[in-house]
Amino acid sequence: MRKILFATAVSVLLAGCNSGIGTRASADFDPQEAAFVRAPGNVTIAGNISAAAENGVEVSGANAVVRLIPVTAYARDRFNTLYAGRSFAPLSAGSRVPPADPAYAQYSRTVKSDFQGNYKFDHVGPGRYYVSAQVSCPAAAKECAGGSVYNVVNVPAGPGGTVQLNLIGD
Repeated sequence: MRKILFATAVSVLLAGCNSGIGTRASADFDPQEAAFVRAPGNVTIAGNISAAAENGVEVSGANAVVRLIPVTAYARDRFNTLYAGRSFAPLSAGSRVPPADPAYAQYSRTVKSDFQGNYKFDHVGPGRYYVSAQVSCPAAAKECAGGSVYNVVNVPAGPGGTVQLNLIGD
C-alpha cells in the first residue's frame, strides 16, 4: 500500500513539474532567427504606455524600460506564458517564466520612456516585433505591484516613416 501511495505522490509531483508554469520554453533561442533586430532600418516606432493593474489602479509608463524584441518561436513561447492571452501581466506573473537564455537580451533593443510615458525606437528594420514595457504603480497605491504591458508591430520593408504603437494593458 505504501508503494502505491509513494508512486501516486511521485506521479502528482512530476505532473506538476510539467504544468508549463516555470518550465523551460519549448523552443530554444535561435540567434539567427532574431538577428533582424540588429539590421538598420528607416522606420521609427513611437507611442505611449498606460495600463490598469489587476485591482483597477492606473499604472504609470513614466520612466519605464521599453524593449523591442523580435518575434521568434522562443519569444512567442515566453510571451504566451507570461501574458496568458492578455496585454498586461502583473509583476507576479514573472514567476511563470523561466530565466531567459543569456543571448536573448542581446537580440533586443531598449529605450526609456519620458515622464509622460512616451517612447521612441529609431532606425528599426523590417520585421515583426514585440514592444514591451515595465509599468509601476503610483506611490499612494498600496495594493498594486505594477507589471508589464506589450503589443505587436509589423515593420514593413520599403520607405521609412513612423509607426504609432501605444501600449495599453487590459
